[in-house]
Amino acid sequence: MRKLSLWLPGLAFVVWAAVWAITGTLPPHEIPGVPTGSIHNVRVELHHDCGTGRAFLGGTLRQVNGRVVTPVEVRLIGVECSRVIPAFAVIDLQVSAKVAPSGERASLVLFSESSDALPQVVTSAPALMAWASGIRASLRNLCAALPGFGGALIPGLAVGDTGLIGADLEASMKVASLTHLMAVSGANCAVVIGLVYGMTALMGMGRWLRVVLSLAALALFVVIVTPEPSVVRASIMATIALIALSRGIPIAGLSALAGAVLISLAVDPWLAREYGFVLSVAATAALLTLSAPIARILARWLPHSLALACALPIAAQVACQPIIILLSPSIPVYGIVANLLAAPVAPLVTIIGLCAALLSDIPLVGELLVGMAWLPATWIGGVAEIVNAAPFATLPWPAGVGGFVLALACSAGIIVALSGHRTAGIITAATATVIAFAISLGIPLVTRWTMPPHWTMAQCDVGQGDAVIVRDGAHIAVIDTGREPAALGQCLDALGITAIDLAVLTHFDADHVGGASRLVGRVAHVVHGPTADEGDDAVLDSFRAGGATVTQVWAGDTVNLGHLAFAVVWPARDIPVEPGNPASVTVAISDVACPERCLSALMLGDMPAAQQITVMRRYPIARMEVVKVSHHGSRDNAPELYAAVHAAVALIGVGAHNGYGHPTAEAIDMVRSAGSTILRSDVDGLVVLSQNQTGGIEVWREKSH
Repeated sequence: MRKLSLWLPGLAFVVWAAVWAITGTLPPHEIPGVPTGSIHNVRVELHHDCGTGRAFLGGTLRQVNGRVVTPVEVRLIGVECSRVIPAFAVIDLQVSAKVAPSGERASLVLFSESSDALPQVVTSAPALMAWASGIRASLRNLCAALPGFGGALIPGLAVGDTGLIGADLEASMKVASLTHLMAVSGANCAVVIGLVYGMTALMGMGRWLRVVLSLAALALFVVIVTPEPSVVRASIMATIALIALSRGIPIAGLSALAGAVLISLAVDPWLAREYGFVLSVAATAALLTLSAPIARILARWLPHSLALACALPIAAQVACQPIIILLSPSIPVYGIVANLLAAPVAPLVTIIGLCAALLSDIPLVGELLVGMAWLPATWIGGVAEIVNAAPFATLPWPAGVGGFVLALACSAGIIVALSGHRTAGIITAATATVIAFAISLGIPLVTRWTMPPHWTMAQCDVGQGDAVIVRDGAHIAVIDTGREPAALGQCLDALGITAIDLAVLTHFDADHVGGASRLVGRVAHVVHGPTADEGDDAVLDSFRAGGATVTQVWAGDTVNLGHLAFAVVWPARDIPVEPGNPASVTVAISDVACPERCLSALMLGDMPAAQQITVMRRYPIARMEVVKVSHHGSRDNAPELYAAVHAAVALIGVGAHNGYGHPTAEAIDMVRSAGSTILRSDVDGLVVLSQNQTGGIEVWREKSH
């Protein structure tokens, strides 16, 4: 067994690396007769519940335009369901198609951006899956009535449903390094198995019966929470351990983990490229190998139990941080402390919340149980909020492969130091850290030295989201915040902005207000459109708590910023629209003190084409120097509006390889046909616009082509 524990983890790593490399080069499966951009009637078997607020839905394509095709995996975007449709139901819907990039699980990306074309259920989900979907929906409905952040977190921790988590809470959890507590993870599987195995042991059941009941509970739990990547890893690892236990065979934790990795990749090779799976494996490996030596070091100054408690989040962060850098290039300064405070109560939320879901049909029992789970869940959310509001909650780190390599070197140095080579390890980790901080802190300085000093508008590179800065002398306005506070903060630092006069929140999707916490306490006035729920209200409450005045605006209102007038042209009081994209606050910006050829811009948020046409009919659209293209360059845009605006520059806030297919080829052709030069945040990085002496626009790009 000792030899097995030595070579099996190495084999698992080699297999994972090979599968990761091979799947990254595989071209998508082509389906003849499915031209991209055209509208198709498709039949898809869902892999996730539809109607729970999930941005992406996975599925298997069965038919196209009535023709049976070779089943391939697809990713559905923009699909709206009037009711919850359970996973594994088969639906018909109208979509446009785009071939997915190489190296992705899905062969096609299917877009349904019209709320009028609702999917129709052709085949209901199997009874077990429908029951599990009902369990998740029951818990979500119970928790929706609870106040604060606690109700939003319970469904995620108990059954993996994150639909109630708003952008503000999600951002706080990321800053506090608590995102693993927003949804079911491998740790939840361990909680369920430990509870069942312990209870059956107390009841005097034999080993075989305990194992069988534990495996049955695990299988039922996976059905309820759906087989997310980390759950797959944990359930297979737990099954290996339980079978070994039933046969009296000792097995090392690393061997069970390696076996789980090999089996997982044999069943589904694409798991090798899933961040959730890789992070789960890395964290588990770190807990098995690094926590003990870290605890021994900490035990020199701390009691043994406290040293072990501190060692667990330290080990996980050492192993996972290089991977997390690829997702969010920043270091959570208080992440370890936040996990020490929040993680111990997470099993209570999981157990009580799961019981509430299973017993929700019994009058008052479900309400009582979610009320009990609300307190520890609120504690978790409160820890995240406190950490998010703390000074220096995150430190910048270089993005991309370079940032990953530096973080990997830092983690490797720590591991080398723990293994006994203290001096070499410390030097390696310290050198990587110094280089990373030098790059992160030096880039904003270089950026500020090279950009034009008298710029008037900037588009931040905040990934898949919008954040535009408008300046009139010393007066600053921010239009949307992007998804990540750290990304917005890096942009503001690069522009040398510390105080903000005006923030315009076009709507409350996460990719537009997720970075709002970065502005709290720094902005004087916030204007916004209609809110949809308590999560939206919480974003506004955070601004009020930071000293800002908060105002809802409608078409006809005007907000001033120095000499600039922000004329609101949408939404209209007399035309009902649902909150979200259709109600995006749209502003026409003009310089009232400038006679001609001065800054003018139309900021469209995520306004759909139907509302764009309505605005054209109600508001005299004149030529503008700048247009912010709606919805990151989606198909849902009106060419007539862009032709009328005839902007010199079109800004598109979009993330590289975003998975939505933004910007679409149709949108790019539409904007170019209107005579506009396209500036994209994924291609150009931070973009700064200024005016020359003749009134023309000069463009500065962070990224050279």
